[in-house]
Amino acid sequence: SGVRVAYDAAKDEFDAKLPEPVRGLVALAFVRLSAWEGSAVTRDEASKCVRKAFQTVTPGNLSAQLPWLGWAEIELAGEKSIPAAVAFESMRDELYTQSVNAFEAGEDDADLAGGMLGLAGGVLPTWHTARPGCFLATMLGDARLTRESSRVRELGRLLDVVRYTRQLAVDEHVLPLYADKAQGVMWGVRSAMYDLRQPGDATSFALMLMAETVRAIGAISPPDAAPTKAP
Repeated sequence: SGVRVAYDAAKDEFDAKLPEPVRGLVALAFVRLSAWEGSAVTRDEASKCVRKAFQTVTPGNLSAQLPWLGWAEIELAGEKSIPAAVAFESMRDELYTQSVNAFEAGEDDADLAGGMLGLAGGVLPTWHTARPGCFLATMLGDARLTRESSRVRELGRLLDVVRYTRQLAVDEHVLPLYADKAQGVMWGVRSAMYDLRQPGDATSFALMLMAETVRAIGAISPPDAAPTKAP
């Protein structure tokens, strides 16, 4: 019922109080509800919700809806072609132009390599890099969104995002920086390289990024390849 009030299929509009970045999550919820037998949400309503989410995205801000809207589009398409494939490919290239290049970062900014600039209103890279990163990993493992000839390039670009996210994780070298041990959890993910706080969303999205990356590598690996290990 909470999902149904967020989008009115009859009027084809989202609740006016619903923040734009949440619309993708509502769209994914509609798609998954429509797949349940006996659900009050129909496939047509789910499709309308996904399309409306795309139509109301602020120009150039599609990445703010990720990974939810991307996953909604893929699940809605099933085995068919993905209507937003071209938009996703363009968005991917744009996201990577916003990432810190490892070769240009220099010694002072080496820890920021792979992080994406300008996400969630920030200037420097933060944990929000993992949000679109989750869907970039999904794109890598889907032949409709990443051609075989592009897999090596896209894997390389994705692993830069993974490396940056791993850099945010608190390991044995970072843990001593926490004066209050209750504030620093081993392998929790920090907000940023310059921010020791560990918001739950940062760790959650980092885990999803790693899981999607492992799944994508498995999808593009030859059948006789050795089992994929987590990055």
